[in-house]
Amino acid sequence: MHFIGFVLSADPQFSARNTTSPTNMRELTTLVLRHGVADVLQAPARDTLERDVLPVYLPLRRWYATKNEAIQHARIAVAVELGGTERSMLLTEIEVRTHHSTTRYVLPFGLIAEDETLSALPAQLAFARVRRGRVVGALTDAFTLPEFVLRMFDLVKTGATLSCNDPAKASYVLFRPQRWPTSLCRKMRKFVICRWSNRIARW
Repeated sequence: MHFIGFVLSADPQFSARNTTSPTNMRELTTLVLRHGVADVLQAPARDTLERDVLPVYLPLRRWYATKNEAIQHARIAVAVELGGTERSMLLTEIEVRTHHSTTRYVLPFGLIAEDETLSALPAQLAFARVRRGRVVGALTDAFTLPEFVLRMFDLVKTGATLSCNDPAKASYVLFRPQRWPTSLCRKMRKFVICRWSNRIARW
């Protein structure tokens, strides 16, 4: 079970010291998609993503914990389409196996068009180029996209339950709002700042 916490702050110092450090990826593998981002869950795009893309991309991220160990295998363990917006997005959990451990990381996928007017960060954190018919774009960490954060708030607010894209078994992602005591919120705020400082969104 995983929990995603949100901290709302108007403190400009809080926002400034908690932005993601971008990495410029010059050469990206191209994935051919017929419909939307969910196509990456099917072969051959999924095979390419798990074999060639994720093992290279993940160690470059600040939040990746086992940088000193070689990745033996990376796979998309859980995936759910977020819907509710014109932008195609997936919430995924990536399982990474090394010689000494197996860990999981939440990595949301989002599609961006090549000619789209966005901040530099979505392009800088892209991990694959995407071709869908005549449209060319990229697959990026959706955490950099305003639509992702707004959609997550909406799902939590409504207490939504979304079915995972796994035909082998029935599984779900539950979005449940929880009111925490003030004392616990203070502890969580400190934890978020210290441990997950690279995953704070600001607009």
